[in-house]
Amino acid sequence: MKVSAKIALIGFAIAAAIVNLNAQIELSGIYSDNMVVQRDAPIKIKGKAKSGTKVGVIFGEAKKQTVADKEGKWEIELDAQPANNTPVDMVIYDGVKPVKTIKNVLVGDVWVLGGQSNMEMTLSSDPIYKPVISRADIPTIRYFRMPGAALSEKPCEFTPKGAVWTVSTQKNAPAFSAVGYTFGERLAKDIDVPIGLIYTALGASCMQTWMPEEDLVKIPALSLILKKFNEEKKGYTKDTYKKKLAEYEAAYAKHKKDVEEAKKNKKAAPIFSMPRPMENTPWPAYSTPCYLYNAKIAPLAGLPIKGILWYQGESAFDANYPECFEEKFRAIVDIWRRNFNNPELPFLCVQIASYDGRKNWPEVRLLQHKVASSVPNMAIATAIDLGEKNNIHPKFKEELGRRLEQLALKKVYGKDDIVAESPTLKSVKYGRNNTKVHFKFDGKKLECRGEPRGFEILVNDKWVKPNINFVNNTVVLKTETGERIDGVRYLWKIWAQPDVCIYGENNLPALPFEHKRKK
Repeated sequence: MKVSAKIALIGFAIAAAIVNLNAQIELSGIYSDNMVVQRDAPIKIKGKAKSGTKVGVIFGEAKKQTVADKEGKWEIELDAQPANNTPVDMVIYDGVKPVKTIKNVLVGDVWVLGGQSNMEMTLSSDPIYKPVISRADIPTIRYFRMPGAALSEKPCEFTPKGAVWTVSTQKNAPAFSAVGYTFGERLAKDIDVPIGLIYTALGASCMQTWMPEEDLVKIPALSLILKKFNEEKKGYTKDTYKKKLAEYEAAYAKHKKDVEEAKKNKKAAPIFSMPRPMENTPWPAYSTPCYLYNAKIAPLAGLPIKGILWYQGESAFDANYPECFEEKFRAIVDIWRRNFNNPELPFLCVQIASYDGRKNWPEVRLLQHKVASSVPNMAIATAIDLGEKNNIHPKFKEELGRRLEQLALKKVYGKDDIVAESPTLKSVKYGRNNTKVHFKFDGKKLECRGEPRGFEILVNDKWVKPNINFVNNTVVLKTETGERIDGVRYLWKIWAQPDVCIYGENNLPALPFEHKRKK
């Protein structure tokens, strides 16, 4: 650090002890102690102050200032800095007087975690993650957790109240996303760079909750949802809310009694699924259009980040609007990239797991893969072999974090020698007596674990089981009677885990597919 900058920083730090830290300058919670700012990208700091206020920022050797505009908004962009494992304080000052010191700041890579409950699932959710928690004293990993049901009718400039950066410790880590944290833990070790994880997810949240209103109206099916919501909102008064709240509290009180009764009788405790009513929306937080985006994504607008991890899809295949899943997913990618002012922002997603409960899940998986394989700078990690038959929130998130991190290393960090992608369908060759399925796979080999299974063929307009052989990285399918085969599919089931048999290297299972002969 240059002497002049060091003297200025020391002087401001001393003065900060005797100055009202709240002064006139306001900052969003994303600019708080322990934060990570994105390396090798302009460092953007913005906030509010009285119009005309001079605002300055010192961070390391960087120093700039600006003036709050007529609306009291201000923004400063510092020059990009390389990764730095050594904490540095950032000083915000009013004219020449420091008013806020953001302590213990690192420069590294920042990833945003989005989606629903499987991203929300924490390290405290299951004993399987105890080893992860036991080694969580890692000061170069930081976590910014926004409250789940933070809602706003209009786009916010500041992140939700109470959201601040925390350092990874054994005490703090249990509240962190299991997928997100295990991804960040591996990444921090492998690239030796501080990692910041910004958590935004909410359980059961549908895609329309993560888009702004101006984009919802462009998608016909979602425009209808928005119209219905606005109509119901007109009749949602304070009295309506109070009535619904009283009904909820009565139902919850009864549920608690039912749980106690079940314990006495040594029976399984009943599940309480009634959502708590919200004061500013007639719908649950997880289905209210736009409000989650407004409260948690809009405040991050323009923030330089490294990439996005997206784990959502279990509730996105709406029974009333199944035909627009692909359109919604593509829109999410475009909208979030636009929000972060980066049209090429890496977007890594998870293909939903095996689970015996949702009839349209094979189509969801196919469309997730279709989008991920056709949109630049996207990649997909499958969880088809990590599901649990009767649990929509399967364990083994650490393995999924590993798969995502391997994808990041290869696709984002350019480590081409890493085997990170699951085998996918390359081609189907329909013959007279047999049909051959060829896979595209990362690495040098493909293997079939156990007996070949999980394949179906289309014969006389019906999907039936074939005779299956695995020979030289190729799956050969036949009918017993030599009938014409018009289609092939693999793992086309909601609960597919027992039939997962085709694997590439690095323990990566082949993605499900469906293919039909051209007429």
